[in-house]
Amino acid sequence: METPRLFHQEGARPSPYHYRLRIGEVRLVSIHAGEWQEPISCSLANHFLEDLPPYSALSYTWGSAKATDQITFNGIPWSVTINLTHALRFLRHATQDVRLWVDAICINQHDLEERGSQVRLMRDIYSGCDRVIIYLGDGIHHRPRRGIPKCRGAKHILFHGDERDNPHITAFWGALSSSHTRFSNFHVFCLLRVLSDNEHVRALLTRTTSLAASNLGVIIEKLRLMMLSSWWHRVWVVQELAVSNQAIIRYGPLQAPWTMFVAASISIQNKLSDFAFWFGPEGVKVLHYFNGLIVDFNHVRTQWQSAIGGAPLLSLLQNFNTRRATDERDKVFALLGVVLPRQRAMIESSYYSDVPDVYRQTALALMGDSGTLDLWAGDLTRKSRGDLPSWVPDWNAVFAEADLFRARADYPYNVCGPFRLNVLSSRSKYWDFLLQEVKKLLDSLKTKNLKLPRSVWEALDAYMDYSHEYFRLDDHASSWRGSCEALRSFCTVESCDWTSELWIKRLFSCSAVLPGFLDPEPLAAHQKDAPDLSRKHLGLYDLDYIFRRQEPFTITEFGFPKPFDSPRKSFLSIETLPMGTASFIGEKLISWSDWAGAFSTLRDRMSYVTGHPEIGDLPDAMALPLARTLIAGMLPSDDAKVYSQLSHTDHETLLRWFRTTIVPAAENRTAPDKFLTSGEFRRFDSELIYATEGRVMFKTGDGTLGLGPGSMAVGDEVRVMPGGKSHIVLRRYSGKDHNMPDAVKERTFTVVGDCYLDCEEGGLAEVEEKDKDWALLGSLPRDLLPFFGVFDGNEDMLRRVKGERVYLV
Repeated sequence: METPRLFHQEGARPSPYHYRLRIGEVRLVSIHAGEWQEPISCSLANHFLEDLPPYSALSYTWGSAKATDQITFNGIPWSVTINLTHALRFLRHATQDVRLWVDAICINQHDLEERGSQVRLMRDIYSGCDRVIIYLGDGIHHRPRRGIPKCRGAKHILFHGDERDNPHITAFWGALSSSHTRFSNFHVFCLLRVLSDNEHVRALLTRTTSLAASNLGVIIEKLRLMMLSSWWHRVWVVQELAVSNQAIIRYGPLQAPWTMFVAASISIQNKLSDFAFWFGPEGVKVLHYFNGLIVDFNHVRTQWQSAIGGAPLLSLLQNFNTRRATDERDKVFALLGVVLPRQRAMIESSYYSDVPDVYRQTALALMGDSGTLDLWAGDLTRKSRGDLPSWVPDWNAVFAEADLFRARADYPYNVCGPFRLNVLSSRSKYWDFLLQEVKKLLDSLKTKNLKLPRSVWEALDAYMDYSHEYFRLDDHASSWRGSCEALRSFCTVESCDWTSELWIKRLFSCSAVLPGFLDPEPLAAHQKDAPDLSRKHLGLYDLDYIFRRQEPFTITEFGFPKPFDSPRKSFLSIETLPMGTASFIGEKLISWSDWAGAFSTLRDRMSYVTGHPEIGDLPDAMALPLARTLIAGMLPSDDAKVYSQLSHTDHETLLRWFRTTIVPAAENRTAPDKFLTSGEFRRFDSELIYATEGRVMFKTGDGTLGLGPGSMAVGDEVRVMPGGKSHIVLRRYSGKDHNMPDAVKERTFTVVGDCYLDCEEGGLAEVEEKDKDWALLGSLPRDLLPFFGVFDGNEDMLRRVKGERVYLV
C-alpha cells in the first residue's frame, strides 16, 4: 500500500465513509460492470478479516496528487489519481462486478487513526486475498495522462507460464525474423516467456540472426521502459508482493504470472554471459538490471514463505533503501508486515508520531532486538534530514553502494567480545535489568562452584551506600540492593589481580544503553555540576541525570510533569572503551571504476602513513599491517559469500600479494587494467575493492592504521562499544544548542560510523577464547569499578579497563 496525499474536499460535502473502521475490520470495493469508456462507479462494503468474501488486492502506485480524476462510490463523486482510474478501467469487467481491496478507496485517508490501524493489517489483507494484481501502468505512457487511455477496448492478452503460451511464442518467432514487425509490449512479455524456459532459450540462441539481434534491441528498449514504471521503485509494494499467495502482473492489456518473471530472472542470472553477443553491451545491462529488481523482491518473498516467516528489519531497510515513499514514515511502516515474527510488535505504525520519532524508535528497537550496533554500518553522516540525532540512521537517505555491500557481507568481526548491549528506556527497566543480571550471576556461581574476591563485596557495599544516597526514594534501587546481599557469601577469596583485564571483562560484561531527552531550556542553578564531582560519583550522577530525562516530560518546581510544547532533542548514553584518536586522514577513495585514479589515491595514502615515498622499500614489519589494512583484515571465500579473519598462516601470501600486485600498480610499473587477473591473489584483489571503496585510510596517534567512513576527520576518536562488532568512530560535539551540565557536555559526541582498526591484540574478543571454564552468566554494573580500592589514584588504568559513559547526540 502506498499512502496517498490527502485531498482537500471543499465545503460540507458528504463522505462515503460512514464511520471509522473497527479493530479487525476492513472495507472492500466492488467495481461495477461497465464498458471501457463509461464512468467508473463502485460501492463499499465492510467486513471483518475472519469473514472476508473472495477478493483481489491491487498493488500499484498512487501517482501525482495533482493529476486527479473523478469516480463515484456509494453514490458520491470522489477524487482519485489518474493512475488509479486507469488501473480500474483495465480491471473492470463488462458484465459482472469485480471485488477489490484498493488502499485509496478502502481506507479513509483523511483519518490518521484509521490509516495507522489499517497499515497494521496490510499483511493480513494482502496474504488473505485470492491474488495480488500488480499494475505497472497502461503500457503506453511512462507517466499516466489525463483522459481515457488510447488502448480502450483492447483485448486482454494472457500469459500463463506453460504450454498455453505456445501460440504467443510462435508469433514471437515470426516477428523476430521479420523486417516489418512493429514491436510492442506484447513482444516484451514474449521475450520474458522465452527466457523463462531453457528449451525456448536454446531455440532463441539458434534462431538468432543479425536481423533478429537488431529486433531484440528494440524489444530490450521496451523492456527498459517497462522497468521505468514507478511500481518497481516504491517501498509499499515489497510487502504487497511478498505476502501474496498468487501474484499477477498487469501492463496495459497484458497479463502474466509473477512466476514467469522470476523464471526469466533465474535464466538471465545463469546465462547472462551467453546473451552478450545477441543482446549487446547495453542489452546485457538492461537484463542485469531487470534481474536485480526481480531478485530483490523475490528474496523477501522466499523468506516470507520459508519456515522463518520473514526477513530481518535491518536488512529490509538497507536493501530497499532506494525505494520511495510519499510519507517518509512509510520507509519503516511499509516493511513491518514482512519482518521476522519476533520483530512485528517492535514498532507501532502511528501517523501521530513525526518522522524523527519514528526513525529514533526504529533505531532503538533494532539495537534492543539484536543486541548489536549493526545499524551503524557505513557513514552515518549521510542524512537528508537535519532533525535526526547522529546515532539514528536516516532511512530515507540513499546509502552508498559500497557501505551496503559491506553491511551485507557479514564480516566476522567481534571487537566487543562479551561486552553486551542492553537498551533500557526507563529507570524501572534499568533496575529490573540489574536484578536479572545479579540473579544469573548467582546461579552461575552456584552451578560452577566458584567464589569471588572479597573486594567485590566491599566495593558493592560502598556502591550501594552511594546509590542509596542518589536514589533514596527509588523502590527499584532498594530491591536491587536487597538482592545483592546474597552475593556476600560468595565473596570469600582474599586476593585477586584486578590489573588483569580478563577478570574485569568476565564480571562486568553487561552495559546499559540509555536513551533520553535533552533539556529544552537553560539549566537552573541547582542542576549544574558540583565542582568536586569525583569518579565514584560520576556513574551515579549519570544515571540520575538520565533517569530524569527518559520521559517526554519535564518536572516543574511544584513536582508536576509538564509536556513540552515542541519535540525534544534526544541523546543516547552508552559506555565505551577508547582505542585511539585519528591523527591523519587520507583522501577518500571514491570509486574503483577509475583504476588509475584509485591506485594513485592508494599510493598517496600509503606513502604518507608509512613515511616512505617508495612503498616498495617497506620492511615486512611495516608492509604487513599496511597490507592487512588494505583488505580490512578479511579474506573472502572463492565465491565471496563467506568471510574469515586473516590468520598468521596467511601473512606470507598477503605480503607476496602486496609486493607483486599492489606495489607495481601503485607505482605505475604495471597497467592498472591487469588488476584482478591473477588466480592466486584474486581473493585479495576483490577484497581490496570492497574494503576501500568510499572509505579513507587513517592513522591514530600511536601509529595504528585503519579504514574509516568517507566523512572521517582528524581528531575523530575510535572506540569499542557494547554490541559493536566493528570499531566505531565518534566526533566530539561542539554545538552550542544543547543545554547540558559541564560533566555531560565534555563527554558528548556524534556518531560518524563504523571502521576497521588494525589491532594485533585480541581486545575484548579474547575473553571468549581464554579460560572458558571461568565464563560467567550475569554481570555487575560497570559503574561499580571505581569503588575498588586498586583503582584509587590510578585514573589511567581505570579509564582503560572501565572506559567512560558518553552521550551521543
